[in-house]
Amino acid sequence: MQDQPIAGTGSVPAADEVAGWVLATLLERQPALVPLDDLVRELVVPGFDLPATFVEDSANELIQAGLAHRLDRFFFASHAAVRAEELRP
Repeated sequence: MQDQPIAGTGSVPAADEVAGWVLATLLERQPALVPLDDLVRELVVPGFDLPATFVEDSANELIQAGLAHRLDRFFFASHAAVRAEELRP
């Protein structure tokens, strides 16, 4: 996925960059359950048409890393992610 072109829009942001945006959004909105549709809408990247599958794949990577959880079509930050954010200087 990293740096693969989307027709007419240039290159796609790196997978880690999208995952970072997803995690930041989940942390900003916690303890809310964030629907996938909201994540896609909020992650508008100027010059890019970011498909929902990229956002969902990034959220699933966060789940595998223990930084997020999923309940049906809703995502939320894990306790570990919230605590790590609290510990940042």
